[in-house]
Amino acid sequence: SRQSGKTETLANVVSSLMVLLPILSEMYPRWLNKFRRGFWVGCFAPIESQVETLFGRIVDRLTSEHALEILEDSEINDSPKGGGARFLRLRRSGSFVRMQTANPRAKIESKSYHFMVLDEAQGIDEYVIGKSIEPMGSFYLATMVMIGTPDVVKGAFYKTIQCNKRMMTRKGAKKN
Repeated sequence: SRQSGKTETLANVVSSLMVLLPILSEMYPRWLNKFRRGFWVGCFAPIESQVETLFGRIVDRLTSEHALEILEDSEINDSPKGGGARFLRLRRSGSFVRMQTANPRAKIESKSYHFMVLDEAQGIDEYVIGKSIEPMGSFYLATMVMIGTPDVVKGAFYKTIQCNKRMMTRKGAKKN
């Protein structure tokens, strides 16, 4: 639905996970070992101005006065380090968030992520998702979250929703 807080919620969740998962990986290495060097997040949207909204909110969460107080806590002992207008890293943990366009003409391959957010997913070309974005998460078995609103084009976003609905109709299936 439109204006329901999807981007706001994701900004809060992503920024929290960037801080917490590396710390928890020390306590639970068996389950969370892949986050020991940080939680790596890629944010994508059809055009750059759309992905700036989510990325900007994540940066705001991690650089606010309240966040800096929390990050200075002795158990966390971290701080944000800017990496330009499209990238933010946490110094100690190694967690980072990067924004990238999902424009079909952009060359976005070569990065690896634990978590990928496709904002305005209804407008992202199906070929770009399959060829460029999905492989960036394959090594780490990344979670891909698609958010958006209905559109007249039935692309990857629509097909994923339909696939999830079909899987839910199976006996003993969980809601995906």
